[in-house]
Amino acid sequence: MITFSKIDEAVTYCLSQETSIAIFVLDVFLGDQSGFAFLDTIKEKFTSAPEDTIIMTGNASEDVVNMCVASDITHLLEKPIKPYELQLAIRAIVAKYMRFARKVLHDADFAALVAKFEPMGLAGIQA
Repeated sequence: MITFSKIDEAVTYCLSQETSIAIFVLDVFLGDQSGFAFLDTIKEKFTSAPEDTIIMTGNASEDVVNMCVASDITHLLEKPIKPYELQLAIRAIVAKYMRFARKVLHDADFAALVAKFEPMGLAGIQA
């Protein structure tokens, strides 16, 4: 786990990394910026960031819930957070990737399709 107290440092770090699987645990408010702004900044490089994010807040107001829905964030935890709540949210995200990995390992046709995938679509297919 890598932690940051300044959003600019987190953005710089994330944008300097290879694109990979990452789970983001963010507070709604990060100083003078928001967790949503952070995700907007990195989402081009980490396209699954919204689905792989756990947002925490002291007050899950209607505005916060609506922002999560609009941003495709499915894990919203209200403080104080019980340890099992965070554990279950992380496990749900990890389980998604484990199911995908099992499908690639056990389905040769699916694995061949995944091998042809490029970030902007399938290799050789024009949109």
